[in-house]
Amino acid sequence: MEGKTNSYLLAERWFILSTKDEKSEGFFDKNEYLKSLKEKGIDGKMYNSDSLLSQFQETGVLEYFPDSIKAKLRP
Repeated sequence: MEGKTNSYLLAERWFILSTKDEKSEGFFDKNEYLKSLKEKGIDGKMYNSDSLLSQFQETGVLEYFPDSIKAKLRP
C-alpha cells in the first residue's frame, strides 16, 4: 500500500511470526519493522494473503516453499 492512503479505520501494522521459536513481534512503525527484518536476515518480500491462498488452491505449492517440499507436493 505504499504511496496509497490508508482507507481503513485501523492503523497499518506489520508482524514477524517466527516458526523457529514460536515468537511474534508487532510493529506500528514500518521503518522499525524493516530494520528488524534486516537484523534477522529476512529479505522482507511482502505477500498478499488472498493471492497466496488462490495460488495454493490452484497449484498446491507456494513460490517460497523449498524445492524439496515442492517436489513432494506436486503430482
